[in-house]
Amino acid sequence: MPALYEFEYEGLYYSHSKSYHHISQRFHAHDFCEFYYFISGHGRYLVESSAYPLQPGTILLMRPGEVHSPELLPDTPYERIVIQFREEELSSLLEQRAELMAPFTHRPLGVWNRFTFEEYDNGFMQQLFQYIERNTCQDNAKQIISPILPVMINELCRSFKLRQSSSSLERESPSQIQSIITYINERLYDELSLDDICSHFFISKAQLGRLFRSATGSTTWDYILIKRLIEARRQILSGIPVTQAAINCGFRDYSAFFRAYKKRYQVSPAADRLNTNSKR
Repeated sequence: MPALYEFEYEGLYYSHSKSYHHISQRFHAHDFCEFYYFISGHGRYLVESSAYPLQPGTILLMRPGEVHSPELLPDTPYERIVIQFREEELSSLLEQRAELMAPFTHRPLGVWNRFTFEEYDNGFMQQLFQYIERNTCQDNAKQIISPILPVMINELCRSFKLRQSSSSLERESPSQIQSIITYINERLYDELSLDDICSHFFISKAQLGRLFRSATGSTTWDYILIKRLIEARRQILSGIPVTQAAINCGFRDYSAFFRAYKKRYQVSPAADRLNTNSKR
C-alpha cells in the first residue's frame, strides 16, 4: 500500500495512498472516527450491513466501533485518502462539536455513511487535500490538518441535515440482517450465543451464516468478537482493570479473551495500556 503522503501524531492520522494490486481487507473497526475519501478504483465498501458502491468523490464516515471493509476489484489502481481522529480532536470547537459529530453518531449503525460528490463541493474538498499535502511537513502537519478537519466535516453536515429533514429513519423498515445486527448490538455484552440469535429470528445457523457473510463479508461471531474487543480496549486504556473490562464486555473466559486480544492488537492487554500511557 504505497503511501503518497502519510502523517500520524497524537491521535490524528492522515494517509493518501495508491495500490496497484487486489485489495482484500477483513472486516474491522476502530476506537476512533474515520473520514474516507475515494479517488479511483472499482468496488464497494461494506459498513455493518450496508454495501455502498464506490465512485470517484465518494466520502464515507465511520464512527468508533462501526465495522467496515473495502471490496475492490484488481482491474484499476485503488487510490484513497483516509483521516482517522478521536472526537477530542474537535474539543477546541465546543459549540460546534455536537453538530460536527452528528454525521458520525446521529444515525443507526451502517446507515447514511456515504456522501456522493453531488452532495458537497468536491472541488473545494480536493483543494483542502492539496493544501494539506503541499504545505505540511512532520513538524507542522498537526497544526495545519487540525483546523482543516472541521471544515471538511462541515461540508457534509449540510447534506446530513437535509437527509434528516427529508427522511425519517424511524419510518424505514429494516431488512432482516439489519434487525439481526440491531439485536446483537443491544445485547452485545450479555451472554449471547448463535443459538439465541437463531431462536429469536426463527432461522438456522446456516441461514444466519449466509445472511451475515453476504451482507458483511464476516462471520457472525467475528462481528461480535470485534465489537467486544474494541470496547474492552477502550475500557482498559481508560484505566479499568483488565479482568473487569473483559467481564464488562461479555468475556466469561479470561484465557479466551487474552488470546483474542493479543491476536487482534499484537500485544497483551496490560502491555497495551502501558505502551499507550507512555506515549501520552
